[in-house]
Amino acid sequence: MPILRLSFLGEPRLQGQYGQVLATPGPKALALLGCLATAPDLRAGRTRLVELLWAEASSTPAARHALRQCLVRLRSQLGDAAKVLIADENAVWLNPDLVSLDLAEIRSALQTGAHKAIPELSLMVRGRFCAGLDVGIAEFEAWLRDRQREYDQLCAELHGKAAAILAERGKGPAAIAAARRRLECEPFQDDAHAALIALCIAFGRRQEAATAHKDCHDLFARELGAAPAPQVDRALSSSVYTCHVPLSMPARVVPTSHRPVLGAFSAGLAAAITLFQVLGPWGSYQPSEPDRKPMSIWVSPASAASIQDSRFTASPVNLPEDSIDASSQTAARQMLEGETDYAMLYPAGC
Repeated sequence: MPILRLSFLGEPRLQGQYGQVLATPGPKALALLGCLATAPDLRAGRTRLVELLWAEASSTPAARHALRQCLVRLRSQLGDAAKVLIADENAVWLNPDLVSLDLAEIRSALQTGAHKAIPELSLMVRGRFCAGLDVGIAEFEAWLRDRQREYDQLCAELHGKAAAILAERGKGPAAIAAARRRLECEPFQDDAHAALIALCIAFGRRQEAATAHKDCHDLFARELGAAPAPQVDRALSSSVYTCHVPLSMPARVVPTSHRPVLGAFSAGLAAAITLFQVLGPWGSYQPSEPDRKPMSIWVSPASAASIQDSRFTASPVNLPEDSIDASSQTAARQMLEGETDYAMLYPAGC
């Protein structure tokens, strides 16, 4: 079970077994961990580490001594997770059973096509590989630039697949956000611009698509002195996204006035019973006494809005008192709370 998590996509971050953030080591120690995390089998030779991180040392023995001192300090800072870091006289490595790496998780998800994990991993990317790390050694800086280009491509692939997966699920905003993250990784890739524009079009965000199209042309003209590939322009006029975005969501069933005969009769009967309960027998209506307020029938705005154009006729219904059961009371409650859509009487302006 991993007892240490190392995240390098963004500023390097160390977390303990339970997710707690550990103190950030110094630049050389972080660079050392970055070298190990990207090395085959998480192992690097001492000679290679010295060349990358202590090239300024006056001699090879001095550089090797500096490496040993760095390992001592790093183990002290890792505390209980120190056993993740292993070394012998020739190499330094990380125990793969005790450490988890964001880099390894992304590679694994892309290789296996893990549709559930890919969108989640896309959200976890915080920036470029070892963002902000500076050790002041030219050899390491050159190595770092190469690794950043490598992982920019990896993250672009991750974000592109995340956008496609989210688009297929109908999650437009999340898919567009993933496409924008891809564009940050490869800003001069025509496909990335075209994919973002097509997604915006597919999910009805034409203004965003037009803005993305203009931004692409401006960027290429400013930085490259050229126009983007024709596919960028085609994406703006297209209504189909290549990853099969559902362009129209299933229509919701909207209640209409064409009800089955029995349903219409039941609804009308319930309404009539409710009015009968509230108003009483038509022939026995008495004017309100001066000291009593007249009674009003109040209907929720939602119910009123649903029947603005409805027409109906009501006839007195004479039913035995014991036939007004719980279903009638339920119908009355639904009418007053706006939970039904058949026509009702309501005061003007309610």
